[in-house]
Amino acid sequence: MGWKVVHLTRACKLKIKNENLVILFYDDNSEVKVTLKDIDFILFDNTQFSITGKVIELLGKNNIATLFIDDEFTPTAILIPYHRHSTMTEIAHIQISLTKEFKEKVWQSIIISKIQNQAKVLQLCQNSKFNELEKLALQVQLYDKNNDEAQSARVYWRAIFGNPRFKRAQGAKDLDNSMLNYAYAIIRATMARNVSASGLLPVFGIWHSNKYNAFNLVDR
Repeated sequence: MGWKVVHLTRACKLKIKNENLVILFYDDNSEVKVTLKDIDFILFDNTQFSITGKVIELLGKNNIATLFIDDEFTPTAILIPYHRHSTMTEIAHIQISLTKEFKEKVWQSIIISKIQNQAKVLQLCQNSKFNELEKLALQVQLYDKNNDEAQSARVYWRAIFGNPRFKRAQGAKDLDNSMLNYAYAIIRATMARNVSASGLLPVFGIWHSNKYNAFNLVDR
């Protein structure tokens, strides 16, 4: 897996030459070459680009996560490699046979860790609300039956932004939510790539089971 993040903000054309990704920028005819094996993630931060089929093929074969946006700079699509894991069938059978009891425990552990991490962030920021989150983490039940995740999120985001009225919403257009949604889209694309590369089927989540969501496991 590579280590470079390619962030494209200018109009450009992408092609392949000698196992390198070649990026030709239209505004000044400059050219940049990046070795495919060095790339971990590509972010198209504009819609003014052209890309060859060979580029798409090798992005998948080299396990490179790719994120596309629309005219309003909202993430709209991701490109992840089609299952290339050698034991995908075996892993898939194990995944779909997981019991309800196992998923309940896993979901509980995920929520506890999430709330504990939120508490640590607030503590580092010297925000006294971290005590409230530490107490919430201690009471999380199987499958988060009391919805402590949502309660902790309200406390956390309001404390982080210093706004007692802040409400976290995916479709909101305010600056704070827009920035968070943008960052989440990047993280989600990277996780989707890693989940697929490991041989797991991202459609089968631990808690999420939306029939219209191809990445339930990524969203947990």
